[in-house]
Amino acid sequence: MFIPLLRKTLKRLGELPARKESEVEELLKNYDDVLLDGTERPIQKPSDNETADEYYSGKKTHSLKNNVLTLSDLRIVWISQTYEGKIHDKNICDKENLRFPKGICLWQDGGFLGYKPKNVIIKLLVDCIILDYLLA
Repeated sequence: MFIPLLRKTLKRLGELPARKESEVEELLKNYDDVLLDGTERPIQKPSDNETADEYYSGKKTHSLKNNVLTLSDLRIVWISQTYEGKIHDKNICDKENLRFPKGICLWQDGGFLGYKPKNVIIKLLVDCIILDYLLA
């Protein structure tokens, strides 16, 4: 009931995150920095074992995953398609085929090692990499 109203309001305010990778370059053209991160939402374990394996994230839970692009003011400007918990953050980006404005600084954590889109400056969030390691 409230979700359609919220979606309509966010869209009217220009705050609804993009879902199409083709929109990312245009959205970010006036920004110098953007943060790329993966998110997980826990779900109930699927009853079918094969399906359950696809949704097991390796972090002791079954989940759905998305990647998000966030501006420095914490506004989410893009959300990837939703994937099974098993998929790695970098692999989501490989599937999504994002294009960024030339010269933008892309901040990312260790989940994206090896992901380097064309014409961007990669910055690693070292503290996040250490924290991710300690929490795993």
